[in-house]
Amino acid sequence: MTKAQMFLQAANPNSEGKTRLWLYSELEVLYPGVEFQTNNGGDWNRSDGVLKDYIIHREKRGVKCIGIRLDGHKDTSIEKRIKPSISKAIKNQRCKVLDVGGKYIECDHKDGRYTPETYGDIEDQNNDDFQALHRNVNLAKRTHCNGCKITDKRYNAKKLGYSVGWTDGDENYRGFCNGCYWFDPVDFNSKISKHFIKEFKVIQ
Repeated sequence: MTKAQMFLQAANPNSEGKTRLWLYSELEVLYPGVEFQTNNGGDWNRSDGVLKDYIIHREKRGVKCIGIRLDGHKDTSIEKRIKPSISKAIKNQRCKVLDVGGKYIECDHKDGRYTPETYGDIEDQNNDDFQALHRNVNLAKRTHCNGCKITDKRYNAKKLGYSVGWTDGDENYRGFCNGCYWFDPVDFNSKISKHFIKEFKVIQ
């Protein structure tokens, strides 16, 4: 895992690509033995590196950079390229996990890796490429998707109590998200419960 990936894992940017200010000293406590401080204030957090899709604020004390904050997605970031009609329609739906609506509903990219094939051309986007998730659920999904990006190991739904970890494929990411719980929780639950038969007990 690179330093930039460690930072993203710890900072967990919200749906707008924003984080609080993280001091390098805080990151060094979370990742013992890793030195985040650099002589020129750049290096691992360069604007053309892993963080290229974010607006980067580097906190300084005098001439020394002591921390970093993300102030949102750049306009060229793929997260910004959602067809307005789709975003509006999705945000008016209820969360696919919590079944609640309201102002905290976000338009989530089902494919947590934001593959250009799916999201690159705004005119080719479909409602089915997105889903409504409550902000807190979306943050949880983003955490697990970031973990998958780093390790190429998909989230195991057995951790949530399901009998299987994936409905398609296995733990190894092989270029697709289908079958992962977070890709489509409704579809996942539908497939898991397809052959469920409720047992009725006679109480005497």
